Parts: sequence; structure tokens; C-alpha cells
Amino acid sequence: MTPRTVLIVAVAALAGITGYWIGARRSQPSTDEAPGATDAISGAQTPGVPSFPPAAIDADARFAALALEPVDDPQPALKKALSLNNESARRQQLTRIGWAWARTSPEEAWKQAATVGDPAARFQFLSAVVAAWASEEPERAFASVAALPADWQREQLLRQVTTELVRRDPRHALDLLGSIEVSDPNAFQVLVADEWSRFDPAGAAQWIESLERRRQARLAYEIADAYVAQQPTEALAWALRISRSPGRNLWSHMVGLLAQQNPQEALRLARTAESPAQRNQAMGAVLSTIAARDPALAISYLDDLPAGPQRTHTSVRIAMQMAETSPEAAIDWIGNLDDRQARSQGLVELGSTLAWEDVDAAAQLIDRIPDEMRSWWITNVARSYVAQDVDRGVEWVRRFESEPGYELIVQQFASELAVRSPDAALELVERTASGKQRDQMLADMVTSGAGKQSPETAARWVARISDDDSRARAVEYLASTWGQYDAAGARRWVMSQPVGTVRDRGLTQLAANTTSSAEDALYLIDQIQSHEQRMNAVLQTAARLNWTNPEEARVLLRRQPLDPQRQQQLEQMLQQQPSRRR
Repeated sequence: MTPRTVLIVAVAALAGITGYWIGARRSQPSTDEAPGATDAISGAQTPGVPSFPPAAIDADARFAALALEPVDDPQPALKKALSLNNESARRQQLTRIGWAWARTSPEEAWKQAATVGDPAARFQFLSAVVAAWASEEPERAFASVAALPADWQREQLLRQVTTELVRRDPRHALDLLGSIEVSDPNAFQVLVADEWSRFDPAGAAQWIESLERRRQARLAYEIADAYVAQQPTEALAWALRISRSPGRNLWSHMVGLLAQQNPQEALRLARTAESPAQRNQAMGAVLSTIAARDPALAISYLDDLPAGPQRTHTSVRIAMQMAETSPEAAIDWIGNLDDRQARSQGLVELGSTLAWEDVDAAAQLIDRIPDEMRSWWITNVARSYVAQDVDRGVEWVRRFESEPGYELIVQQFASELAVRSPDAALELVERTASGKQRDQMLADMVTSGAGKQSPETAARWVARISDDDSRARAVEYLASTWGQYDAAGARRWVMSQPVGTVRDRGLTQLAANTTSSAEDALYLIDQIQSHEQRMNAVLQTAARLNWTNPEEARVLLRRQPLDPQRQQQLEQMLQQQPSRRR
């Protein structure tokens, strides 16, 4: 191994982040036919594998130096390291000892790991042992790791040693992986493709091309970046050969990657694509890439894209890049586009990002926002303010009392405010609206997260609603959420409502939530005054019970038979219901 590799291995082991061994994952569409495949370049990762920024590898070389220090007597040194109370110091010493011990006697170090009782400490030590062992004898290290019980530690250590095997002989690594059981074979194929592409992308491409199409689509995007960076002409020819979607999504994606090093050549290739679909995909990918460095240049070529989703998406990406240096310019530009979808989507993304990063700056931009998005922008800023300071959020919203559509702003904001400060939300609603509009706002507050957090407070809001439809909606929601953790309290509250339609709908919801006892459901159903609502309650409850307790569902229907129309509805519902889990 080179000195740099030694440093990388040691730092990675010390950090306890074996996810480094598969590198920084690049996301990709699941198939070559996936829409928008050319834009799939954000950082996804394999589930369960921690990410590790490549820049952090060289961040602390002193840790690597620790790993290279000799250990005269590793067994007592290990015992002493395990007794350390400081977690950081313990991890450093476990790495140092595991690495040094495995350099001289890897089998002995491996056996010693079994005596470490703490799983986290054992894994830290094993990571260092495997790192050192794999650097010298990767096949023996692989065999030892493969013999471990199937769990997450085995998977992580297999990733570590497989990476070293791939560096030496990728096809042999694939053969070894094929000889053992792993929980996610696809994830290991991704690992092989990623590491292989670092030093031999053409070889990795040849292997991928030999696979079935379904696997090609997943893995091709994994090597695209490295292949284009190292051998662009060959990479694009390969992409055309295995691309099968109308837009040649893989090829278009890779042309977009080419724009990072040669934007003019990428533009030329995109313009000369064989079909309109392919040209649009490629131009969108190229312009999105160019926008990251030169938004003005990307804008100058935007007219090469016809109106449609690709142009909309590209416009939004350009605006987001512009905003990194000038949010004002980005808003002015996208806010004046003829593409209404681009205006709306772009301003939403800009507003969400700005309000999260600097809510005061987002607030100062309100007068630049087009009228069609002004209410949304005000509400979005208010939500960000209220997450920090309720009073500032309320003060911000009340600045716009004379604004057209102010009631809608309050309606959208009150539900968010209710979670933070129920009293402030109620005061704002009462001050702003009256009649049916006020009742709708109160019902929205009930059905917000605040209704789940404090059903007693939500019940007081319900008591202030006079409109039957709004009140019934609120009662149904609160009965359902409250009843999930306090069935008796929810039942008492619903039963306290005035006799009538609203109470009947609350009782229906409580009955429909019953999962075990027909007797409990029947008690509630018997309290329902309306025959129509009672039949609705039986229908909903029978369908729910049939999933959890079919015998109780039959008891319910014997005691409360459905009318012919609803009996037919129930039979149709049961036919569509998945088979009950045993």
C-alpha cells in the first residue's frame, strides 16, 4: 500500500466510519428509462451505510500517525484502552492497537477481538484489524470476516475488505462475493462499480455491459462521473450503446457531466443529439451543470430548450445557482419568466432555502416577489420566524393586515402557529376573521399538529366553532387522534357534544377506530341518532374489524345488519382489502 492509502485506512478506522470504503455515493435513477435521469447527481447513499465527506479524509493526519505507532505488548494495551472513560481517547487507542497488532499477527488480533464485550468498542478494534490485515492479506481477511454471524458489523467489515480486493483484482472480488451470503448483493455491486471506476472505468463499464439490463441501469450511473472525467469520448460512446430510453438518459446525463470540464463540447454534443427528446434531456443536463459555474452563460442558451418540464427544471436550477451570489437577481430573473410553472416552483425553492438560511434576508425581499406568490412568501417567512420567536412571527404577519388576501395568509399561518403557541394562534384568528371563515380557520388549527399535542386545547377550539360542517370535521379528526392514546377521554368528550349530526360523526369515527371488540363498537353505534350515519358507522367499523378480527366483524354484522346498498359496498371493500397477515 502507498503511504497515502495507509493514512486513509487509519483515519477511516479511527473515525469508525467504514462507509468511507464505498466512497461518496452518487445517486442514480433505478432504470435508464427513469424521467429526469440526467439530473440524478445529488448525494444519495446506501441505507445503513454512514456517509463520509471525501474532504474529511485528510482533515486530521495526526490520527493516522497514532495508528502507525508501535505497540510493544498489545494485550495489556488493549485492556488499558478499554478502561478509558474518554470515548474519543478510547477510540483512538483501539484503532492504534488494532492496526499495530494486525500488522504483526492478524489472526491473534482477530481472536482477541472476541473477548471485547462492548459491541461498539469491539467494532472499533475490528475495523482497525481488518484495515491492516486487508492491506497485506485481503483474501484471508475476507474469509475471516465472511465467517462472522450475519449482522451489520459483518456487512460493514465486508465492505472494508472488499474495497481492498477490488483495488487489486475487481473480478476476483466479484467471485469472492458471489461465494458468500450478503444481506444486500446490489449494494456490494455498487461498491465494486464505484471503487473499480476510480482506477479503471473502462473495465468497470465492460463488466456492467455484460450484466442484465436491469442491473446495468443501476450501476451505469455509479461509474458515469469517473468514466467521463478520465475517458470522455469512450464513455459517451458506451453510454449511447447501453442507453435505451427515448431521451438517452444515461448519455444525456454523461454529457451533462462533460460540461464540468468542457462546456462548449458538451453544448455541441447536446445540440447534435439524434432526437428532440434526447436533445432536450442533454441540453437540460448541460445547462444545469454550466449554471453551477456561470448562470449567465446558462441563461444565454436557455432558448435552445423548448417550453416544457425540462426547461422549467433547468430554469429553477439556474435561479438557485444565481441566488448563491445574488438572491435579488435570482428572484428578479425567475419572477419575470413567461413560464408560470418555473416562476412558481423557482420562487418556492428560493423562498424555502432563503427563509431557512436567513429569515431576515428573506423578509427584506418581500417587495420583489410577484403578486401571485406574495402570500406564500409572507407565510413562509412567518413560519421560519415563529420557529425561532413566536412574537416576531405574529408581528411579521400583522404587518400585512391591509394586504389583499390577508385572511388566507392567517389561515395558512395559524395552523403552524398553533403548534408553537395555541393562545397566540387563537387570538390571531379571532382578530382576523369572523363567521364561516373563522370557523374554517379554527377547524384547520384542530387538524394541525397542535390537535395531536394537546387534545384538551383543541377541544376548546372546537367549542368555539359554530358552523356545523367545520365543527364536524374538527370533531372527527380530534376523536380519531385523541382516541389513539386515550380512548376513554375521547369517548367522554364526544359524548358531551350536543345530540345531532356533529356528535354522530364523532361517534362514527370512534367506532370505526375499534380494532378488537364488536361490543365496544356497538355501544358507540347505538348512541348514533341518524339511521344513515349509523349504517355508515357499521360499514366502516365492519371493514376495519375484518382486517384485525374477522370473528368480531361477523358479530357486529349479526347484531347490526347493514342495508342492502351498504352490504354491497362492504363486499366490494373486502374484495379489495389485502389478505390479512397471520
